[in-house]
Amino acid sequence: MSIFSKQKEQVVPAHLLYSESLALGLFLYAQKNPSFREILEQHVHPSALKISVETVPASVPLLYPESETVALKRATWIQKYGTKQSRAILAEAIKDKPYESPKAVVLGITIGILPIGIMGHDKPGGKVTVISLNTLKERKSLTQGGTRTSLSLLERSIKEAGGELKKVDPDMSDWFFGEKTIEFFSAERKTIKSLIKELETLDVPHTHISDEHGATTLAISPAINPETLSLDWDIEKIK
Repeated sequence: MSIFSKQKEQVVPAHLLYSESLALGLFLYAQKNPSFREILEQHVHPSALKISVETVPASVPLLYPESETVALKRATWIQKYGTKQSRAILAEAIKDKPYESPKAVVLGITIGILPIGIMGHDKPGGKVTVISLNTLKERKSLTQGGTRTSLSLLERSIKEAGGELKKVDPDMSDWFFGEKTIEFFSAERKTIKSLIKELETLDVPHTHISDEHGATTLAISPAINPETLSLDWDIEKIK
């Protein structure tokens, strides 16, 4: 039985497809940002699917957009290429249902009205986060691991878009067309393992290199701001 039903209103489940996780991040964002919500009201139509967004996975705030520009690009991509369920979640965001999430973190909100539908690459893209095992110290190994996993991440995103760059999710697309910045962190193995589990729950694109004991290097989609990630996870920036 589908978790989304036309006959019965149901709660969003713990496991989601990526576009649905992004939509939930935008749902949280819309509750805090009236200007973004007003734009959604002009472009998002009510959905036939009945979805109750009363609870969301605890890790969804990791996908809270860092600016209104990012939020608009994600909403545009969801409208074009997302699932019916993800579009229904966007529709839920324009209903009069106030929602407060104690874990939602606001980082540098940029207020600006942009017409939904613009998918430009007019400034540097986000950052791919690479987390390496804290026992890896050699700079060359860290760099090689980060390059390998970030390129694998890009390859995965293009493959999932059916080889069409225009269908690649906006955060990965901006990174590809932007400066391709990689931000390096280190962490214990158990932290990397737990983080992979959370990323899988949200279906967030990620790739990793493993040895016989588990993951040693993890690359995460630029959809997740490394500053937001470091607030809730025990990772240390490599300078």
